[in-house]
Amino acid sequence: MVRMRRPVLLSLLLALALQALGVVQGDVPSLDRGVRTAPVCPTGPPVGTPVHLVADLETVQVRDSASRGPLIAAADAIVASGSPPVTYRGDGDPDPLRYLYDEGVALRRVTGVLGYAYAATHDPKYLDTLAGVVVGVAAWPDWNQGHPLDTAQVGTAVALAYSWTRDRLTPQQREAVTGVLVERLLAPYACDGGGLARYRIATGNQVTVVGSAVVLAGLALRADEPQWSATAVRAGADALRRFASPDGSGRSLADGPTAEGLMYTTYEAANLALLHATLRAGAADPDLTGALAGTVGPLDPLADWNERCGRVAEPNVEDAWDVYPWVDRATALAAMAASPAAGGNVRALLDALQQAGRLTVPGHGTVAAPDGIAELVLSSLTPGSAVTPPVQAHASGGRPDARLYGCATNGSMYALLTGIPNDAPHGHADVGNVVVKHGEQTVLADLGQRDYGFRGAPVWRASTKAHTTIGVLRPDGAVDQQPDGSGAVSADGNGLLMTSSTALEGVPTWERRVSLTESSVRIADRLTSST
Repeated sequence: MVRMRRPVLLSLLLALALQALGVVQGDVPSLDRGVRTAPVCPTGPPVGTPVHLVADLETVQVRDSASRGPLIAAADAIVASGSPPVTYRGDGDPDPLRYLYDEGVALRRVTGVLGYAYAATHDPKYLDTLAGVVVGVAAWPDWNQGHPLDTAQVGTAVALAYSWTRDRLTPQQREAVTGVLVERLLAPYACDGGGLARYRIATGNQVTVVGSAVVLAGLALRADEPQWSATAVRAGADALRRFASPDGSGRSLADGPTAEGLMYTTYEAANLALLHATLRAGAADPDLTGALAGTVGPLDPLADWNERCGRVAEPNVEDAWDVYPWVDRATALAAMAASPAAGGNVRALLDALQQAGRLTVPGHGTVAAPDGIAELVLSSLTPGSAVTPPVQAHASGGRPDARLYGCATNGSMYALLTGIPNDAPHGHADVGNVVVKHGEQTVLADLGQRDYGFRGAPVWRASTKAHTTIGVLRPDGAVDQQPDGSGAVSADGNGLLMTSSTALEGVPTWERRVSLTESSVRIADRLTSST
């Protein structure tokens, strides 16, 4: 994962006038039809009829929640803005791999806000505006093929928006939107040998994010491009099916938090949540359920983790949630809420995040807006009713004998302990991280060591060299652990135990025990030396 940049160096506004009777009547660019019709790769027989992505906006009953007012207010502001609020900025940014990512995030959120507002009110102005947005995005010069996550974010938003507004588009506009989906997402992923295609066989969160986008886009084109639809859905589903298997990547969400960390686990779950919801919306369609069989496993382990261990400001031993708004944690929690393992804490987390939700559109500022897609997902399910014990210890992620994370609570005291491998993506190279909180107040912070994409040398984020973990002091003053070190976390009474034989050079056994009372946390280490 590469760091997102903030500066805006170029703003190119698209001329898409909103007309009195709707925003979708403007001119759209012509596209090379050969991209869509040429037999680039084998295609299967066309399958099925159009399917509703995430929810049928005509029939879904949105829940009665505090999110309704802010979401409709945000949608009204978008409608009143006079032009599509998310515009192409070009490739002049110094970070060429991420010059459209903020736009992709904003586009997904705008799509969710407008889709929710229509589902709640059935006022056509919201879908008319969304139709103008999706036609505008089809006219962007590119979706940044240089970075798969840019393309996937934009493609996911376009797939949802097109699914919800197809009947409002002219034939020429449908051709424009379907053409760019095929040209920029489906063909590069399903047919080419490099670029997006490599994420069919890779490992890591990008496999899930890109594969989910391809499947959703393929489903969105069922009525217009049935052969491309079948090819894309098959390719994306095969990748997701392999990745979901425990022997696929070793980071399956079926075990709870993954080796890539709590934040990136949620990033995957937020994208899979869209497929979970789509499967529910199309449960009566055997072609759909058959095509996606085995692609999305249950989110029960993640729901269990969040019910027992989740906090509003997640103490995630990696990077803070507010640094990366594209995680869409509310969407992920909304899908988890249906699990039997979810209860009051998952719902409270979701409500708290929705109350704090913000929609930021580059060049247009920030407004209060919950996650509309999360509300649509949650409105289609019955939440679970699990009860969290007041005093507990819990470990999750990985095999039972090698759990990656553990949390313990006693009253308002909370501690998190990790044994995540140092050579895992985004592992941040320090086994034994501890975070202690009193309620939502952080008492002891250990957010690890940055190890990817940040300018300059890696630095400790706490004020001391070894902060709340243990490392070997080197002659040059560095404090480090073995690059391939790892630990295993287990529940130990009302506390936690982390054991490692690989984290520290010359230390065959390191045990870290974290014990809690109602007013204190005690961290004790036991090490043995082979020298």
